[in-house]
Amino acid sequence: MTAAPGEDLSPALALVNTRHRDGDDLPSWLADQTLADSEHDRFQRLREVVRELFLARTESRQPAPSALSELDDVLRVAPGTPALTWAEPPHREWRWLGGTKAERTAAAIAADAIDVLTARGEALAQCPAPGCVKLLLRTHRRRHWCSTRCGDRVRADRHYHRQRP
Repeated sequence: MTAAPGEDLSPALALVNTRHRDGDDLPSWLADQTLADSEHDRFQRLREVVRELFLARTESRQPAPSALSELDDVLRVAPGTPALTWAEPPHREWRWLGGTKAERTAAAIAADAIDVLTARGEALAQCPAPGCVKLLLRTHRRRHWCSTRCGDRVRADRHYHRQRP
């Protein structure tokens, strides 16, 4: 499956887009993160929480109150602190103060979701192709679809309807 624009910049967006029109890539995503299959339910729920928050932002509506509290709960389980790493160039790094690998991964995704919603929320969009459930970060004003496949499908459908008598 082709990655939607922004998935390389946002692990939260990459997690949300493991659910797509052709199925569910969560098991392979967990394997890529070297997380156990037993963590499936935790990350499936996190995916739905982050998706609800992202959709609320793209639809200009209030999210479900439970989504906000669940995201906060994920962040509380694995606390961390920012630290300055002096390398070329100096950069901010996150240092975990506790939690298991799965808890830290979930907290990092929750923190990234907050960053997307607050710093890049205007660029967050739903793919408008019929039947597509993916979200994307619009990296260019002319970018509308999550993939060339969706764009081609919309253009072909538009052409078909123009040519039909």
